[in-house]
Amino acid sequence: MKKVYLTILSIGTICLINSCYYDNFKELNPQTALNGCDTSNTVTYEADVKSIIDGNCISCHSAGGGTQPYLDSYQNLAAFSSEQLLGVLSPGAVKPMPPSSPLAQTDIDKITQWINGCRPFGNIINTACDTSAAMSYSNDIVPILSANCTNGCHDNIGLGHSLVTVADVQNDTFIVFNNVSSLVYSLIDTVPSKRMPLGRPHLSACQVAKIKRWVLEGAQDN
Repeated sequence: MKKVYLTILSIGTICLINSCYYDNFKELNPQTALNGCDTSNTVTYEADVKSIIDGNCISCHSAGGGTQPYLDSYQNLAAFSSEQLLGVLSPGAVKPMPPSSPLAQTDIDKITQWINGCRPFGNIINTACDTSAAMSYSNDIVPILSANCTNGCHDNIGLGHSLVTVADVQNDTFIVFNNVSSLVYSLIDTVPSKRMPLGRPHLSACQVAKIKRWVLEGAQDN
């Protein structure tokens, strides 16, 4: 009986230590949108950051590697605050990651630029916000949805319902944007757990304004 008790106690201690490290690393708080994005940023997850993480972290921090937290998707990586992510990647950290060989400063600089640019997945479009003219679904709305909604979530593959086609978007109660069930309303929902994109930086005021104008114009396939 004494041996069984000591075994259980040992397992519990190991779990407690591991869970504390995981909680300190992630704190289970998604990164909120920054007050302003660095509009000079050209670094994206798709083109730059993913290859850095895949080459240095995924062998451990993935379902295959078995070490939590998992970093094998945009959603998982973007959930970390800048302090959490850069704090463990810095060579001067108490436990710098990866432990065997810390990241090169050039890679850390890229990840920093990506964070300062509000963590774009891809398709960076830095243009002045102009909603004076009629909005085009293909030119104005699709780039917003592609960069924020249909890359891993609302794409027939991810967790959300599809927003791939204009019919999908029109059917998603887009026409009445002040309806609590509409996707447009979800972009400005004041409840953090309901505001979209979930677990990603919020859309900018300009992007929301463009979507609203398109909706008010009849959500046309133009």
